[in-house]
Amino acid sequence: MNKLIASVIGFLFITQVFAQDLSDSLLLYYPFDGNAFDHSVNGLNGDPSGVIYTEDRFGNLNMACYFDGVDDFVDFPNEAILKQGLPVSFSFWIKYDAVEVESRGVFNTSFDEDISSGVFFTSQSITGKYALGFGDGTCIYADNTRRSYVSNSVIDTANWHHIAIVVFSNLDMSIYVDRIENGGVYSGTGGDLYYSESVGSIGRHDQNVGIPAYYFKGKLDDFRYWNRALIQDDVDELYDKITLDIEDIDKEQSDFLIFPNPVIDRITIQSPNQDITEIIIYNTAGQIVYQSMYFNSLDLSGLRQGLYVLKAFDNRLNERFSKKIIVR
Repeated sequence: MNKLIASVIGFLFITQVFAQDLSDSLLLYYPFDGNAFDHSVNGLNGDPSGVIYTEDRFGNLNMACYFDGVDDFVDFPNEAILKQGLPVSFSFWIKYDAVEVESRGVFNTSFDEDISSGVFFTSQSITGKYALGFGDGTCIYADNTRRSYVSNSVIDTANWHHIAIVVFSNLDMSIYVDRIENGGVYSGTGGDLYYSESVGSIGRHDQNVGIPAYYFKGKLDDFRYWNRALIQDDVDELYDKITLDIEDIDKEQSDFLIFPNPVIDRITIQSPNQDITEIIIYNTAGQIVYQSMYFNSLDLSGLRQGLYVLKAFDNRLNERFSKKIIVR
């Protein structure tokens, strides 16, 4: 028990340190846990329209935001603090549901019809690659009114992925997909980043004069926005980050034991539930990385370092409990 308490305290300390680092210059943070409330210190709650709350990458209900690709969006408050000069950064988990470019307008920090403005994230129409850029305020969409960066990574509609974006300058942008920056191509000769008087918006982006805006179709979770440039260590932490909350600690102490946590090679599970038959471990993208019949002791030496979710099921595949674990 002492070893368990020490592990939990250590886990909490690590989580708090990461959260403190990631909160530096954080403008807003929408976990989308059944609402669009801002969990940063700024209290800049979003204004949702049409969206519904759905399963996240772990299958938890009402813990991610779904956009229908027709008219759903979440607006930022129209506050000057959200109209920052460069550098700026963003992070979110995303699950695309469409291949058409018209359904991939993920966000624009200055959404306006027929004005090239704000920082925006969408896709390249021909290749389906992730695309990032910003407009200079001109009332037309053309190469000379924007600066853009197209990643070498192609959008995947089958799985959840973590995206981290950094816009440092005209020719210094990054799109990290599951913590990896695969390089890309710059284009455009536009001027400096411009913000219109309109609000920023998640779920839509306008990029053709006289044609309706593009609306995102799919799921989005854990949206963050900073007025600083993230570095690789930040991106790694965001990709691996799972919060251990008080409810989990209480449940760990009263219902069952998992130790040691963090784990290096083997982990022991002690549970009063006698009907457990299967253990499944998921990574932070919600993908299964380990699956086994239930044993008191499991060999996890094949997993790389990081954060995971361990779930136990009975023979009817009913979930009996779920815990976060760290592999060292």
